[in-house]
Amino acid sequence: MQKMVFVLSRDEHEAATRCFLFAKIAHEGGHDVNVFLIDGGVHWADSSRDGRQRCETGDCVSDHLPYLVENNIPTGVCLPCAKGRNLSEDAFYPNMRLAKGKELIEMCAVGSTFNF
Repeated sequence: MQKMVFVLSRDEHEAATRCFLFAKIAHEGGHDVNVFLIDGGVHWADSSRDGRQRCETGDCVSDHLPYLVENNIPTGVCLPCAKGRNLSEDAFYPNMRLAKGKELIEMCAVGSTFNF
């Protein structure tokens, strides 16, 4: 089992779909998975957001993100990135919480990092 960190920095359906898909695949494979949302990617923490827009591959955020939520995959949401966009932790999915950059660095220091 390996530690893996999936970092999403873009507010794009395709990037988010791939990030959440690969995090899901890694977790299903028995790996220790963390997700971290930074920059525009913090918008995906908003549980009221519609994730049903399909990518050219036919899948979408709503196909993969619920697995991460149901399996309580730890997901950090960059504190200054969220605050700068007026996002409230009250609107986040239950597996997501505000986190500082230091936590991301500590996660990346002990595992493989994938950026989307």
